[in-house]
Amino acid sequence: MSTAAAKSALRDQALAKRDLAREAAIEETFDALSANMLDLLADKGFCSAGGVVAGYWPIGAEADPIPVLQDLQAAGVNVALPCIEGADLIFRELGDPDALQAGPKGTRQPPSTQPALRPNALIVPLLAFDLRGARLGYGKGYYDRALRALRFSGPVFAVGLAFEAQRIDILPREEWDEPLDAVVTEVRIREFSRSVR
Repeated sequence: MSTAAAKSALRDQALAKRDLAREAAIEETFDALSANMLDLLADKGFCSAGGVVAGYWPIGAEADPIPVLQDLQAAGVNVALPCIEGADLIFRELGDPDALQAGPKGTRQPPSTQPALRPNALIVPLLAFDLRGARLGYGKGYYDRALRALRFSGPVFAVGLAFEAQRIDILPREEWDEPLDAVVTEVRIREFSRSVR
């Protein structure tokens, strides 16, 4: 079986596992997700006023970064959300959440009048992750292309937000898959060494 076919088969399994994890989640689960993400971002120096952290608007049963983004915004951090423009993601300043517009597949995104920002840290959605920092997305490559472009222009810290049930021992990887620097779940924070990828 090709790597692409293996990843496609895993997507269905990962969606089902994530849906079950979301259904089983209780308020403390969501609180722990947010607290762990804020702890990691603070530890890495990304919670200071003037920094730029990009997140995402959750769809389906994705782990929700919005409470984290609201806390960061209140602390003076510049917060951005992705906008799909052609085949690329552009990160635009969140601004007023009430001004967000409908995006693809049920997402919400800032209007094109909001300035584009280059994030120092990027909170990434995922279907599954492994203990090497590989992530399984939806298969369109938006985040892989965005991470590659951001890393080409300078450092960026990419952290996945997920339920612990989304962990898979080893995910198949292709040459264009961009690894994560860390993954935060309700259970723990995992950081990955680039030397083991």
